[in-house]
Amino acid sequence: MITPKIWDESTEKTSYIVALFNSFTVNLMNPDYKIDTIGIDVACPYDEWVLSGHSLRPYLIMEEIDRMFNGAEMAGIGTLEFVRADRNVFTSQIGGYTMQYKINEFN
Repeated sequence: MITPKIWDESTEKTSYIVALFNSFTVNLMNPDYKIDTIGIDVACPYDEWVLSGHSLRPYLIMEEIDRMFNGAEMAGIGTLEFVRADRNVFTSQIGGYTMQYKINEFN
């Protein structure tokens, strides 16, 4: 979804993926290029994190997202490059990570 809201009121245990364009700036080293940042929130209910005792749901989701986007050329956007991922507490029942990808493309 592209709406930056996690629905904590829901009684259904659901994981969320929210993608947002976070910032757009001109590259100071080369003004012919712009730097864009895309943030992807991966949010899962805490009691749904552990899968079969060996894997954590947010990490598996993040791995799939990274396979799809890191180094990918997106039409009209440019080539995405992974920057970082930070742990995030979205609500008292839902937590996860925010992944950031950078795009440095022709302005």
